[in-house]
Amino acid sequence: MTTFAQDENGHLLCLFYSRESVFSNHYPCAFFDNFSGQFFSSSEQYYMYQKALFFNDPTAANKIMCSTNPRRQKKIGDKIVGFSRSRWDRKSTEVMREAVILKFSQNRGLLDELLATGEATLAECSPRDTRWGIGFRRDDPRACDRREWRGENRMGNILMDVRNALRMV
Repeated sequence: MTTFAQDENGHLLCLFYSRESVFSNHYPCAFFDNFSGQFFSSSEQYYMYQKALFFNDPTAANKIMCSTNPRRQKKIGDKIVGFSRSRWDRKSTEVMREAVILKFSQNRGLLDELLATGEATLAECSPRDTRWGIGFRRDDPRACDRREWRGENRMGNILMDVRNALRMV
């Protein structure tokens, strides 16, 4: 689900969360990665697959590719053998950016929705994720006040970067 609102300064916000939002990693959309030669069913699948490969866990990578359920893919990805938070933190943003570029560059309808956000600040409203989200639900009034955000909003920042890059193409 996606909601538009104004922040404390009157700037437009695009607040999203859940697989119903095209901006979510769990939103179902097919795309192809030329490098791996694989089709993916969502950006979450791509992200978790790359995570498994990064830590050399082919069993997890195979399980992730055999599933079309993003929640299941995430659960598998959370149990990758040899996982190191510090190592993955150095790589994860780059991998997510690749996933988002593939997703939106190969799905014109999704790209149109991303471009239609104009100059709005995109914010992932995950109440428990302060790395990828803002740390608040969409319906929490604090989601509309950037000074209150507890999270880094990495997902929103990547989406805005990709929006700007694909706008130029």
